[in-house]
Amino acid sequence: MLRKIKEICRKYNFRPLRRRGQNFLINRGILEKIIKTADLKKDDLVLEVGAGLGFLTEELAKRVKKVLAIEIDKELIKIFEERLKNYKNVKIVKEDILSKEAEEIISEWANPIRSSAESNLLKSYRANPVRKSQLMSIFNNKSHQELSSRLSNGANSPNGLVLPKKQGLLKTSNGARYKIVANLPYNITSRFLRNFLSSKNNPIRSSAESYLLKSHQANPPYGLELSKSQDSLKTSNGARPESMVLMVQKEVGKRIVAKPPLMSKLSVMVQFYSQPKIIFLVKKANFWPRPKVESVILKISEIKRRLNVNEENFFEMVRAGFLSPRKYLLNNLEKGEIIKKEEEKKIFKKIGLSLKIRAQELSVEDWEKLYASLLGIKEHN
Repeated sequence: MLRKIKEICRKYNFRPLRRRGQNFLINRGILEKIIKTADLKKDDLVLEVGAGLGFLTEELAKRVKKVLAIEIDKELIKIFEERLKNYKNVKIVKEDILSKEAEEIISEWANPIRSSAESNLLKSYRANPVRKSQLMSIFNNKSHQELSSRLSNGANSPNGLVLPKKQGLLKTSNGARYKIVANLPYNITSRFLRNFLSSKNNPIRSSAESYLLKSHQANPPYGLELSKSQDSLKTSNGARPESMVLMVQKEVGKRIVAKPPLMSKLSVMVQFYSQPKIIFLVKKANFWPRPKVESVILKISEIKRRLNVNEENFFEMVRAGFLSPRKYLLNNLEKGEIIKKEEEKKIFKKIGLSLKIRAQELSVEDWEKLYASLLGIKEHN
């Protein structure tokens, strides 16, 4: 692989940039182990982050239904498109994986749950403010039951657009579950995992769509719920990935899978949503150019929604707990204004936590118990 990679770089006059983590895997055996770890099926959708020269993409494309590759380097994209032009099931997009634009691209790619009629309705709504008032007039003048009945019978919407029969205002479904395969730079690992594990990665709809349902916030149709914290529409089943296979720096991987007494905000966050596991070590000699640190292949599976927990409040508590890692958790929670110390002492005793315990000594289960107890106190007050 090394000879082939160098030939390609010479042909296209491309120089890998260390600051972008452009260290190409040169060991085909490890490439095959990554594929095996991903446990791919013929009908899978795979999101690849950091597609590079496309060697992994090529192997993915041979095995799955569709591959969406996200790459930020325009020079690499040119090489990629030339090399993989014969793979019709591969789409590459130049975008920052952490951007709002990438989020929307992934949502549309993984969740084709709207008919063309619905898309046209929403596009025309965004483009023409007059239609906005017409649509809102329908919502304001029709009850939820009348509106649902009218739309389910294929009634004409404003400007002659028709919503599909036997559907509500917008279709909802589980969407197409997808898998992620990524080689992550160190400086984006935490934000990447937070974006793709948290509820923020439900199919994000535009503010225009959420505006359509504001009059029905209390009783949203067909399982749709309007987020109170942001102007976006969420379906009851998010478009989060089924699993992730990630190449990360060794030390980051160890932090993610850590257990008490070595927990961190990162390990709590990842383990709150999923089951992470280091599969194997990848030594520096397996890359060109050779990086300064070793890597691991990390598999994140059993990714789940946490419907019984307000995630924002839960992680506000966790962040407060880690304010000063050397200090007792009791003091950090008081400093973070989560709860008064006297109430904390009662809660700690109730759930069996030592008053001298530190944040890094708690498991995810301990944090959940603490959250539930704190929630009970606040509701009582």
